[in-house]
Amino acid sequence: MPNRNGARKLVYLSTTKMDKPKYLKLEQQNPNDWAFNRPPEWEFFDRRLDKAEAFEREGNIEEAAKVCFEIIESCPEYLPAINKLGLMFRDQGDLDSAISFFERTVAIGLACLPAEFERGTDLITKYWADNLAFLWACENLGLCCLEKSLDTYESLSELNPRYDYQFIPKLRELLGIEDENVE
Repeated sequence: MPNRNGARKLVYLSTTKMDKPKYLKLEQQNPNDWAFNRPPEWEFFDRRLDKAEAFEREGNIEEAAKVCFEIIESCPEYLPAINKLGLMFRDQGDLDSAISFFERTVAIGLACLPAEFERGTDLITKYWADNLAFLWACENLGLCCLEKSLDTYESLSELNPRYDYQFIPKLRELLGIEDENVE
């Protein structure tokens, strides 16, 4: 779908330019169907991420984050760990950090797009499991930005309560948050 300016491309919100990842690649599976590859070395990182998720389920968020940071230090392009950190920060209410990690995941994924990938025609679909971290990061980046917009408008409405901020109910609706003013 074209953006406001008519351009057909995914807009990356950060100014950081990513180099092509060393191991992670986007490969054509079928005509117009692409998937991120899974380097064999990543099996180790998958097991480490399982450990981080176990810590998270136990409520030990600090240890879960520590394991994710260790994974990223060893393999900076391992999207599932970067995305997991974004989710953990979002769940803790730290939208700025969450956005930063989601942006990083998206930037790495976009850096993998080969020249022959045709935007608007080719697909990075959810049925390839290795695409999920990238796709979820894109979705969560958008949601966190909407949430930050809502926070900004609500702060503005506290500073100027007589002004009708029409975007607040729309943002609440988009985020699935019940309007506080409706009884």
